[in-house]
Order: sequence, then C-alpha cells, then structure tokens
Amino acid sequence: MQTKPQQPHHAMDAPHTTAHPLNQKKKKDLTLSDWLEVMEHVDSHPYLCQKDIVDYFAKHSSGVLTFTQSALSKKLKKHDELEQWAKSNPNALLEKQCHVVIQPDFEEALYIWQQNSGREIQ
Repeated sequence: MQTKPQQPHHAMDAPHTTAHPLNQKKKKDLTLSDWLEVMEHVDSHPYLCQKDIVDYFAKHSSGVLTFTQSALSKKLKKHDELEQWAKSNPNALLEKQCHVVIQPDFEEALYIWQQNSGREIQ
C-alpha cells in the first residue's frame, strides 16, 4: 500500500503568500501580506528605483513575487490605506483586494449566523 508523501509543515501564524518558485512563470495577484512585504523593502531601500524593486522580487530566492512597475506605483500611492486595511481586519493579509461593506448591519448578521451555524441546536 502506497502512502501520500507528507506535505511540509508551515508556521501557523505565517501569512499566506503568493510567492512561487523561480522557475514558475505563472502570474498571480499578490495578497495584502505580499504587498506589505514589498512596501517594507521599498521603505528600507529608498535609493532603489521601482524597476529595481520589481526585478528584486522577480528573482527573490525565497519565492518569486511577480508584479509590474505600474502595479507597484499604484500600490505605493495607497501605502497608508493598505496598512490601515491590514490593521483593521486580521484576515485582510490573506485577501487580494479590499471588500467594501455597504450594509454593516447585514454583514454583522451574517457574521453572527456563521458563528452560530457551527453550534448544535438544542
């Protein structure tokens, strides 16, 4: 009987990333966690131009993050907004785009329903 190979264990508190191996060319949207990592690199290397930042992450040894200079420019303009989004919602680091709540009462009711749906009805 053959068994499936075990998947490597990842740290539970490490944010999800869309980084992929160097040899994989598939483009994916970056998560908020990925963009915050890019912003941190930009802040710590203010002398680098945006193209150099894009090239750095395109060859990053721990996992490639593929994005364009244009996308970086747009995200840099929203730097403060992205940080606020990450602070306001603990699950935001896993998301690829901001979800705007139009009806907060409905959103709260859905949240309560979801929390109660796992419990047994007596």
